[in-house]
Amino acid sequence: MVLQKGFTFENLVGRYKIDNEIIYRLYNEEVRNDKIIKDVTSISEKNAVFLDFISINYEDQRKILDFYDKYGSLGFGKAPRYGESICDVIKEIRIMQLILDIEEHIKNKEISLTLRSLFELNKLISIWYQGVEFLTDGIIYSQDIELMLDKGFYDFDNSSPEFNAMFFFYAKYAVCRMVNSYISEIKPELKLSRDMTYIGNWHSKNLLSSMYFEIFLKLSSNKRFRKCKNSTCSNYFEIIGADTRKIYCNRDCANLEAKRMERTRKRKIEK
Repeated sequence: MVLQKGFTFENLVGRYKIDNEIIYRLYNEEVRNDKIIKDVTSISEKNAVFLDFISINYEDQRKILDFYDKYGSLGFGKAPRYGESICDVIKEIRIMQLILDIEEHIKNKEISLTLRSLFELNKLISIWYQGVEFLTDGIIYSQDIELMLDKGFYDFDNSSPEFNAMFFFYAKYAVCRMVNSYISEIKPELKLSRDMTYIGNWHSKNLLSSMYFEIFLKLSSNKRFRKCKNSTCSNYFEIIGADTRKIYCNRDCANLEAKRMERTRKRKIEK
């Protein structure tokens, strides 16, 4: 049985503004002489819009507005006219980052970093879900993570292979649960093209769930993602092929970090 993996999603976009920490779309009468960028944007499996989303430097609200201008609202609000809270948008960015961070920590067999990311994720989602209990079906509890984060309670460097295997299994299970919670309402649909042929498609209700469907497609194809190691860069990037040692999103970031490290070494020598 073969399923078509492709999907499309269209979102109404234009100019956005922030007023009292709420993001609103500017409608035609508000834009005046400033033209609407475009009426509709589409995303598909090839776009990887979620990489643009998690690469937002959310300390700069202009960067958030740039994303909204390009792709439209996330769609988790009650209605577009009510806008979306900056706080909620930042929370969604961080949740998505943590999901991919956890997966990368697991790939690198980093128990301590996996645990810390899982704990932060637990704190962020506890408003909506039952924390880690939701993520792991009650197998790992938030109070257990707090104890394990206490270095006096558990020696991560000398943990047994059996413990490591069990822990990483449930950490991966948490990733599955989290992604599935966002894509649960995406449904397959049969569409008709202009030349009267049938097209298999996936229907998504909003941009946020569409981005998680992108992640679903990527992770189910064993793709890997990593945050750029340049301390001044917020970009995430896909690891292509067997180049698992790549730690910078581009050559410019690699050069900048190399120069920064060289200056640090010179200062230490001078001291």
